[in-house]
Parts: sequence; structure tokens; C-alpha cells
Amino acid sequence: MTEMTESSTSRRAPWLRSVLAVSLPMALLGTVIAQSGDVAHAVPLSRSATTGVAAAMGQVAGKAAWRPCAGNRELRCASLSVPVDWKAPNGPRVKLPVVKRMASDKRRVGTLVVNYGGPGERHAQELASGTGAFARFGKRFDLVAFDTRDTLLKCGENLVVHGDKLPIILGNRAAYDQRVRYNRALAKSCRAASGPVFGHVSAADIARDMEALRVFLKEPKLNYYGISYGTLIGQMYAERYPERLRTMVLDSVVDHSQKAPAFLAGAARAQEETVRAAARWCARATSCALHGRNAAARLKRLFTAAERGTLTEGGQPVDTSALLKRTYLGNQTEQAWPSFFQGLASYRIRKTPVKPAPLPQLPTKPGAPVHESRPTALICADWDFGPNGHKNAAALWKASRTAAPHAYGNAWYQEWAARCAGWPRPAANPQHPLRAAKIPPALLLNARHDPATSHAWATRVGGQLPGSRLLTYQGTGHAVINFGGRCVTDAVYRYLFNGKLTGVPETCPGTHRP
Repeated sequence: MTEMTESSTSRRAPWLRSVLAVSLPMALLGTVIAQSGDVAHAVPLSRSATTGVAAAMGQVAGKAAWRPCAGNRELRCASLSVPVDWKAPNGPRVKLPVVKRMASDKRRVGTLVVNYGGPGERHAQELASGTGAFARFGKRFDLVAFDTRDTLLKCGENLVVHGDKLPIILGNRAAYDQRVRYNRALAKSCRAASGPVFGHVSAADIARDMEALRVFLKEPKLNYYGISYGTLIGQMYAERYPERLRTMVLDSVVDHSQKAPAFLAGAARAQEETVRAAARWCARATSCALHGRNAAARLKRLFTAAERGTLTEGGQPVDTSALLKRTYLGNQTEQAWPSFFQGLASYRIRKTPVKPAPLPQLPTKPGAPVHESRPTALICADWDFGPNGHKNAAALWKASRTAAPHAYGNAWYQEWAARCAGWPRPAANPQHPLRAAKIPPALLLNARHDPATSHAWATRVGGQLPGSRLLTYQGTGHAVINFGGRCVTDAVYRYLFNGKLTGVPETCPGTHRP
């Protein structure tokens, strides 16, 4: 079965992977430098600050320069210097690696900025490792990617590793209190290891960095392709700089316009709908390990047993948090369904409860600074999960549990809510209705079934982008450009090349089978 939790130093965010990265030496991308200093979280800019931002943009354009990348001289590398705090543009700065692949056709249309998702992904390395699904677009567009500022965050390794051991369901007071103690210790270590950037890593901050990138590129308008968390960055850029967009593709869409209970319930429904689609296949397929049995009902029985303390696998107790992680179907196509049901068949339900394992003790020392692959500081800067307190945490879990009677919730976003419980900084860029009425027509892509980014979210976001079109891939999966086939690629190319939605279909057929 696919387990959501991964090793802290090598894990890759499962729902936001888009192109399999090939590790490259950092020398290829240059050195990233973070300066130290105190910070305050982002607030709207004053007139004087706006003038300073314009000057800072000019500094970006004047100082940054392309050079051949070490290790691959066909690529161009640069370091984009941006203020840590865009409200204080003359304060400390950070440098963000940028990579460019030049268009192979002389009939160049423009620049396509690509964000592969995340959070925490190194987009410049992704592009440097190969064009993958974007190869066709690289004929007529320069392909550009930059490492977003959240990649500069570091936290104590002992604490990062410890986080994977904690429950993500905070229904009981002991689990909630332990998570809050952990979150605050993690935040303290992250601030100490990351310096001033710790308080300035929201998607709104990254959107300003992307405008600085546009100035450096000397492009009057950008073409943007954002996947998963990259769709949120695209939405924030569209709000602030609508006139600077030529085209925008949002692939596997995150909805940032709902309050926490509705957001988590929507995520839970996406997992539930995918489970039910998989169960319908299992009922038809004689090769399914649960064929002839009600597969969805089997999952519900497992969760009921986990709640009662009677569920085991391989003789070891399995609690509700662990089962939620192990049954998460995000970032998977229909090809994962056979192993999913084979895994469900491996659990055993005892007649009497098993003594639960004690909650793990908090490390006494934070450990050496390491990159946190799913940066908590970014998540909690962009999402407000409501007031601190066990009562709110229990209510959020109830909302998820109610929305998914068989699947019980969505492990990915339940973990987000747990990560932000008691976080010491308020959300700098909390959820709000999307305000981007003046942008050109945008193209949205989403699979019909995707627990990582619900199809309902894409529909909702599309409704807030006038003139946009949602292309639905009639199958299961995340990051549609990677598996959607010729229908999807043709549609995206047509839109990017012409700058219009004319001829772009509303659906594309599924290409994968279990």
C-alpha cells in the first residue's frame, strides 16, 4: 500500500510531484544565500513602500545576469535577488536560483514560467533535470523556473523526523496538546535556522518574487503554468498583477477561497469519491483482491475497528491516523487501485482492543538544520485553520469524518490542519475569495477524481476567474499534464500559442486503466 509518511530527509511531497526529478549538483544552479535579521509578516503596502518596491524591481533588473549553467552549458542560470520583506524593500535580501531553457524554434512566442508544485519543491532543479511533459512547449517558449523562497527554510532535523511519528487526527486532548508542543518547538527551530525569511514565505510573497522575475526577464507579459500548490501562486499573482499575464494554466487546482471546515470537508469528499470509483472497478474486476465483497464497506469497517483499537496489520496495532495515511489515494492514477485493495485485504480485526502505543516523546534537542520537504511555515502562512484549542481541532476532524463516510477524511489536508495547531504566527495570506477580474481568460485542468485537488475546487476557482475554462480529464490522478495524453497536451499548446481558449475542449478521455 502507499503510505503518505516518508523519511524526513528524502521524502517528496506526494500530491505535488509532477516530473520525476533527477538530482543535480547545486553548483549547476549557483549558491543560495539567506541573510539574517528580524521580520514581520506581510501586510498591505503603503504608498511609500510601493515606491520602494518599484525601486527594488529595478534593482532586480539591473543586477541579475544570465550565465551558462555549470554542468550543462545549454542552460542559462541566474540568481534573483529579492527583499525578504516586500514591505521593507531596502532590508535583508535572499537569492533565488533561476534556470532557463531557450526556445528551440526561432519563431519564439515568449517565456513560460513553470511551477511544478510543492510546497518545498526546487523548481529550478526540476527544469534543469529535463523538460519532461513540457518538451513540446519548449519549442516556441523559453522555459523558466525559479526556486521559490520556501526552499530556503530549514528546521531542526530531530524535530522534522519526529513530526512523521505524530498522529494527524487531534480528536483527543492528549494528541492535540502534544502536537501543539511539537509545532511550537518546530517553529522555534525553523526561525533560528532560517533567519528572516521564516516570517515571509506565503504564496503572496512568492507572487511578488515572480513579478521581480518578470522584470528581470524583460517580458511585458508572462505565460504561467502552475501545478498543484503552484496554482495558488498563480492565483495570487493574478490578483496582484493581472495586467502582466498573457496566459495562465492552472493544473490540479487548489481552492484558497473557503474557510477551514468547508475546505477540509471538500478534501475529504474528494478522497471519498475516489475510493468509491475504485470500489466500482473492484466490483467489476475479478482480479481485485476484494472482488465479490463490498470494498468501500470494507474500508469503513477498518476505520471503525481502528477507532475501537481492534485493527492490526502484521500483528501490530493500527490507529485511525495511521490508517488514514496508508489509504490516501492522492497523486495516483487508476493503476494503483489493485495494490490499494490488496492492502485493505491484509488488515485483521480483533475481537478485543489492542493496547495502543504511547505517544512519542518530543526530542530534547532540535538537531542540525535540514530542509523540511513540506514547509510548515508556508502552509500556516497561507491557511487559517481557525482558533487554537482542542475544541476547534475536534470540530475540523468531525467535518472531514462526516463528509467521507467510508474514507473518513483526507490524510494530506488533515495533516495540514494538525501542523498549524498552535502555530505561533497568524496566517499572513489566509483564505479569501479570488479577486482577479481583469486577467485574460485562464485554462484550468483537473482530473475527475483527485484527492489532492478536488474537481469541485477547480470548478469553484474557475467560477472566480471570468472567461476561464475548465478542461476535465475523465480519469484519476494529479498533475494532468503528465498523464493526460495527446488531448491534454494539444489543448494546452493551442491555448499557450494562440493566447485564446478557442478550440480548447471541456473534456479529455482517461488514458489509464487499473
